[in-house]
Amino acid sequence: MQGAVVVTVCLCLSVSSFAVKSPGKDSVPDEIYSPSNEKGYFIKFYIDVKFADDYLVHQLDDAITESPVPETVATNSKDDNACFGPSSTIVPVVEPTDASKTKTGSRILFLAPVVMYSHTLDYLGVAETLASNGHQITMVSSMKFNKPYLHREVVLPIRDINTMMPNLFEGRAAVFSLFHEMIPLCMEALSTQEIQDIKKEQFDFIILSAAISECLLSVVHEMQIPWAYVYPNALNGGHVYGITGTPLFLSFTPSLFMGVTSTLDGMSFTDRILGVLAEFFGYAITKYFFDGADKEVRAQGFCSPDMPHLMDIAHNSSLFIANSIRTMDPVGQPVVQNVVYAGGIHLKDAKPLTGELEEWAQSSGEAGFIYMSFGSLVKTSEMPDEYRQVFIKAFSSIDQKVLWKSNQETMANLPDNVQLRKWLPQQDILGHPKLRLFITHGGLHSTTEAVNNGVPVLGVPLFGDQFSNLAQVQNRGWGKAIDWNNFTADAFVQSIHEVINSQSMKKEAVRLSKIMRDQIISPKDNVNYWVDYAIRHKGAYHLKCPATYMPWYRLYNVDVWLSLAVVLALTLYLQYLMLKTCYRCLRPKKHKSD
Repeated sequence: MQGAVVVTVCLCLSVSSFAVKSPGKDSVPDEIYSPSNEKGYFIKFYIDVKFADDYLVHQLDDAITESPVPETVATNSKDDNACFGPSSTIVPVVEPTDASKTKTGSRILFLAPVVMYSHTLDYLGVAETLASNGHQITMVSSMKFNKPYLHREVVLPIRDINTMMPNLFEGRAAVFSLFHEMIPLCMEALSTQEIQDIKKEQFDFIILSAAISECLLSVVHEMQIPWAYVYPNALNGGHVYGITGTPLFLSFTPSLFMGVTSTLDGMSFTDRILGVLAEFFGYAITKYFFDGADKEVRAQGFCSPDMPHLMDIAHNSSLFIANSIRTMDPVGQPVVQNVVYAGGIHLKDAKPLTGELEEWAQSSGEAGFIYMSFGSLVKTSEMPDEYRQVFIKAFSSIDQKVLWKSNQETMANLPDNVQLRKWLPQQDILGHPKLRLFITHGGLHSTTEAVNNGVPVLGVPLFGDQFSNLAQVQNRGWGKAIDWNNFTADAFVQSIHEVINSQSMKKEAVRLSKIMRDQIISPKDNVNYWVDYAIRHKGAYHLKCPATYMPWYRLYNVDVWLSLAVVLALTLYLQYLMLKTCYRCLRPKKHKSD
């Protein structure tokens, strides 16, 4: 039966050109893989991960085999005029075609006007990747990066959003207090002389941050060149699916705002109801930002009178570069063809620690050490004292040493086994052999780096997608999430011991690491190919799916189902009337007695 599953899956692959012979040496299709190799890779992939249940829902119990990963360089091509296709799978390449080797040396404008610290990992990862492929990158941002691979940096004199973040320990709703500043921040960027000057320059392609950039779509429209979104988060939420044109199946796709996961049977009835309500909330937020930005752009005269609505412009991106890894997605959600998976583009191989830090790590002995970090936006100085005391009390009672990333250099009553550092090489630490546990807020980069190194996590989420990220971690069995509302020293210590001593969690983390690394193409090669592809084909708009432009009731055939329901109801009603009439005609008449 399992063998039949493999054969069935392989036969469903897109190999339409498998039997097509090239008419000549010089006739090379603009694809980056040989179709004859596609079936071979998938057969091996499904065998290696025990028929690839993880590719579907990530619920494998068996360990991945130890067979070496084949050398890979590319993804599959995307069929013209098709909504779902090879971009939603991983496909093999033995030798790229000549077209995929072309370095165009194009001039690319990278617009990231309002940048949070964590987002820079993805933006710079994409920029460095494209620069290494021969492109000239002009980076426009509110931050100065000083990276040698950037051809030019244009720094916008606007407020820094990172200094405006509220105290995130005040609850999940704290971040919403920043919402009223997002449109003004975007308009500050748009109104700078730097942006107005950059519009007069010549570029071949634009990459636009998908975070706090709605008003910059007017620049994209004015410059009239192909462009792509780069999204610093995972593919999650109706707002993302709406922009890309990907149909959203709320029956098994959890909402970004819910903090739940899906299973092979989909979500429960309650979760589906909550998911629908959450997506209505997400849609309202998206509409608020796009409508508000559109109104301000027009009111301040930064667009022509005939400019389409900013949401309509957003639908016309050539590509949507997302911080997702296809085989690590929580559900087998199909995506449209112009979505480019670039999750992990910032990952680097862990390097050995050096100096005092390495001496400290080695001194942890057999017990090892724990690394704790709550990311770049959370300040330990803002942590309520009751939480800080829980950490201090808990750490003083365990055998492991603790390396705590904190914006404070000192802390009262800090145990001797705890060391505070303002900055730490996180990826190098996560790859250290003496690391036993990663305590994290559950940010996407943190969980990605943890699974990349096969490290179990103990998560304490604060806001945004952290709840969903850690729900996935716990559901897949390579870590645990705890709630701030039930945060006591005893419960925290018990959770630390549970994760550190769990062989199953460590085994699962290592297994998922192997699955994550078993990619037919690196995210860098993937981004390089598809950006070049979009430039070569003048925007590659043939990849667009009609779903992008369809109203929801047509996309999901609501009008069809309602019409059929009305016809069925009328048919049943007419049958009722006919039966009622026949009954009256056939019923014996009563005669009056004399």
